[in-house]
Amino acid sequence: MLAVLAGAVTLLALSSPPEHGKDLFARRCSGCHGLDTNKEGPRLRGVYGRKAASVADFEYSESLKKVTVRWDDAGLDKWLTDPDAMAPGTDMAFRVADGEERTALIAYLKILESSDVARALVPAGSRLVSTLLRPATQRNAAPEKGRDESLTS
Repeated sequence: MLAVLAGAVTLLALSSPPEHGKDLFARRCSGCHGLDTNKEGPRLRGVYGRKAASVADFEYSESLKKVTVRWDDAGLDKWLTDPDAMAPGTDMAFRVADGEERTALIAYLKILESSDVARALVPAGSRLVSTLLRPATQRNAAPEKGRDESLTS
């Protein structure tokens, strides 16, 4: 019974931050940022791992153009905590003070590296989680009959 409970907690931990981050993004970020279109801020699909100020068809502030960072967990956390500390005079005045909210937003942005992964996880997180929890040697194996393995191809 304890193992089942531990497994459930693990699944919750793996699937909740991106789903919570998607909700936070919709409520707090989507006014200025789109996933696939630029708005007041640049589009954010694929931002995780991207160099700062690198969307070619978006006009960034001069201060952000000078920042030499790739958007990873640490960089995004610092940026969302206080954009002005990272790029003084930047156009982004919005901050995310709550660390758990930043973690959830970053988890969501991270899965947006690939539109296929994003579609697979949100809102159907359990399919991706179950795929990720299988041993790596089984992830690319032939699917069992009747089992949807679209995430592993």
